[in-house]
Amino acid sequence: MLLSEMGHGEELLLADANFPAGKFCSKVIQLPGADIPALLAAVMPLWTLDYKTQPLYMPASSKGCDNRELAKLYLDIINQSNCDVPSMEFLPGEEFYTRAGRVRVCVVTGERRRFANLIIRKGVL
Repeated sequence: MLLSEMGHGEELLLADANFPAGKFCSKVIQLPGADIPALLAAVMPLWTLDYKTQPLYMPASSKGCDNRELAKLYLDIINQSNCDVPSMEFLPGEEFYTRAGRVRVCVVTGERRRFANLIIRKGVL
């Protein structure tokens, strides 16, 4: 229900199981049985991206954890429903947390991969 209430320009955070959503987000949905790629594949046919600004954000990799392959997977999924998908922007930790604090909805999944969080900005349908 919350996803259908979101308007253009609002952001959704698909969070991994390690993300401290209660600390940063006011509206949190728990989906511990889902992984982010499956959830993203379910959401994207219902959404377009906001192309007026950067619509895709992930946390920057750190401490030997490289999430560029995961970002490529996300972009491949998004590209199936949206044309002209922009590149992913990787934000340093504190900057990602600041942005996460402004999302409309955070969905915490059971995703076990580190730094797998994804913020997407909704466009006009």
